Amino acid sequence: MVNISGFLSYAGKARINASPNVHPMVMTGPFHLQHLIYQVLVYAFKATGPGKEIQISIFPEEKGGLRLTFSGLGELYDGNFPADSIFTIAKSIEAKICMSDDFQAIDIVVPETIERIK
Repeated sequence: MVNISGFLSYAGKARINASPNVHPMVMTGPFHLQHLIYQVLVYAFKATGPGKEIQISIFPEEKGGLRLTFSGLGELYDGNFPADSIFTIAKSIEAKICMSDDFQAIDIVVPETIERIK
């Protein structure tokens, strides 16, 4: 994820917050997860505008898996969240996407394991 956000650094800044003592692990389709994170980051940088910073936080889920929270998304939300493509990618690895009511945060919840990529 650090490499992906670095790749998109021309669009804005990303601060990654992770607990130094917690390392959630998931067994999933790495390409699909990377593609999902990339698509959410592209949307997040568009929503914040140039020169702004988004926060990316990593949390373990109680029943295994992890939650990636993208917050500080700014006020440029134009109603064009690419829901179809993002939800299709998420579904392929059994991940869930949640967006806050004010469009300031997006969560990706990734299960600990998946049976197969869909």
